[in-house]
Amino acid sequence: MKLRELVKGLEGTHIYGQLSTEIEGVAYNSNHVKSGSIFVAIKGLGVDGHDYIEEAIEKGACAVILDDENRRIDGVPTVVVPNTRKALGTISTAFFGNPSAKMVLIGITGTNGKTTTAYLTESILRRVGYRTGLIGTIDYHFEGTAHKATTTTPESYDLQKMLKDMLKEGVSHVIMEVSSHAIHQYRVEGCHFDIGVFTNCTSDHLDYHKTIDHYFESKASLFTHFLRKSMKPNPLALINLDDPKGKVVWERLPLYKMSFGLKGERDISAKDIHASINGLSAIAITLKGDFPIRSPLMGEFNLYNILASAGIGLALNADLDEVRGGIEALSGVPGRVEGIQNERGLHIFLDYAHTPDALERILRTMGNLKGGGRIITVFGCRGPRTQRPLSGRSRKE
Repeated sequence: MKLRELVKGLEGTHIYGQLSTEIEGVAYNSNHVKSGSIFVAIKGLGVDGHDYIEEAIEKGACAVILDDENRRIDGVPTVVVPNTRKALGTISTAFFGNPSAKMVLIGITGTNGKTTTAYLTESILRRVGYRTGLIGTIDYHFEGTAHKATTTTPESYDLQKMLKDMLKEGVSHVIMEVSSHAIHQYRVEGCHFDIGVFTNCTSDHLDYHKTIDHYFESKASLFTHFLRKSMKPNPLALINLDDPKGKVVWERLPLYKMSFGLKGERDISAKDIHASINGLSAIAITLKGDFPIRSPLMGEFNLYNILASAGIGLALNADLDEVRGGIEALSGVPGRVEGIQNERGLHIFLDYAHTPDALERILRTMGNLKGGGRIITVFGCRGPRTQRPLSGRSRKE
């Protein structure tokens, strides 16, 4: 691909050198540069790619994209942009032929529930007969191929390459967890979403975003920026209206939108809810009709994930039996209230409750289901130390 074709969609560029240069690859890590690559210099949290421009050129980079004009090296075609992370997403999309435009792409964001909602959605879409791919916290998998996830949402180049690979293997529908980091760092730049899902928003990742407001705005921009820019016809925003931040997103959107929740009038809701140590049962209420659901997933919080996935399925023309069958077919999600078999008849569960809110919810669920027994909790707390006393307080209360 010619350099001029690759950078056509970049905003605010200054170009130095020959636009006719042939580009044979894209790299944002100097270790991955090959002859004929264009090197994109990204400023990370600990490393600045601008410090590796000379090394990239020595390894064969034939063009460079940077956002610091003072670091430009004469003799190499150079594109100066306001934001190299955003530029990486744009040129990666062009280099791989804009794969998300040729498939159905579902983006799920929120503090909690992304992974379970993604797995439920995958189960429903497979029940319909679609060939699916999933990109999320646990792994990236499609058509018998699986890779352990290094981040919830990959860097934009890796993401576009993965979407291209999925497309080549016949994948028609991709379900992707979209983290706040990925949105803020433009990793989903160039992705054209058909559906965006907002599960909830509670305190998380404040070591990176600094304030809850900045964290929320990052989540919200999946809808106010990326979904709005989608080239797909009538992209859908599916919003948890029981969540206070969900209401804020809802009020901002002129887009085609659908609500889910258990409080008040919602497009997708539930009644006759029964929860036990063996799972959930309820009657799902939707615009296309009501239907009974049973799931081994436990807790009211998982009912929200079930309703979100039902909304996705119905929006993609699954019938009620296919939605119900997909929900019931999912026996569990790794690390999400995952039952641990044992010979002593104990109810032991492993859960990735990594925020105070998530820990409180799982403990409340277990408290409601325990009967006359007691709860023993062992928990670790990753991330900023400010989360630890809050998580401990959740256990105490």
